[in-house]
Amino acid sequence: MKFICAISIFFLLSCNSNKKESIILNVLNDTLVTYSLNSTKDTANIIKYSLENNSDKAIYINNNFATIFDHSKSLILNDKLLELNITNDNKIVNCGLTITDFVNSFDCDDSRNSANQRIEYDYIKKSPDVSAGFILHPKEKKYFIGYVKITDQNIGIQHINSVSADIKKNKKYYAQFFIDAKTSRAIEILPWDVKENIKTNNCKIFDGVIKFDKKIPVKILDSN
Repeated sequence: MKFICAISIFFLLSCNSNKKESIILNVLNDTLVTYSLNSTKDTANIIKYSLENNSDKAIYINNNFATIFDHSKSLILNDKLLELNITNDNKIVNCGLTITDFVNSFDCDDSRNSANQRIEYDYIKKSPDVSAGFILHPKEKKYFIGYVKITDQNIGIQHINSVSADIKKNKKYYAQFFIDAKTSRAIEILPWDVKENIKTNNCKIFDGVIKFDKKIPVKILDSN
């Protein structure tokens, strides 16, 4: 009987260890802020996050050939890597295309209250892009910073479209973050240098979705 119990415990521990994700996404923000969709104001949320390789093998993360999500329904950071869905009562809030002001796209009520936040915002708006892919070595952690506007309603030159969430007052909203790194057919069309780096570093190519396991509350600001 003791032998059977020992085997059962070993099996359960093995199952739990197998469930541990190879790549861990951690969003460092405690809350996000925005205005309701009918407001002419909007705010840029500075998002800080990290990715950690929890495995014993180098892993290549590619965000250029995503196939799982309908990205027209999600919001994406300016780094083109991290995305988020806004939820209400566990349902994803509808998002729609809006015309944004190409010239004054950063001239909005940003609600940043510290000099450091303004420096960070100025830095990331000048350096918005993450490379199409990168390698995470075993036990390595990388930090990232970007921004996202949830209800981008700038009025001006009709030059580009962006996605805005349908946010209403007096409701509770949450942000769910993820990275769509589905790359099942990517290896065939990756550039030569990327393939060489993957081969030289003996990398496993990540093929799936990396999710942050917590929901972050979204605060609705008063537009008056």
